[in-house]
Amino acid sequence: DGEEVKLIETLGATISFYAEPGMHSVSIEYRPDCIIYGRLISLAGFIVFAGVCTIDAVVRKRRGY
Repeated sequence: DGEEVKLIETLGATISFYAEPGMHSVSIEYRPDCIIYGRLISLAGFIVFAGVCTIDAVVRKRRGY
């Protein structure tokens, strides 16, 4: 319904919330920290890989390989 509600931890692992009786539209978005860290690590790895490939190409060109 466009309103944020307070989430309640239930049974130590699940979440719940209170809603007034009636029809509602509910959307829950879960974004764990490991996804963000994984993306950052992957991006850093790609940048390092691209840098190593570029340096290798420059060195090979200078040496005449």
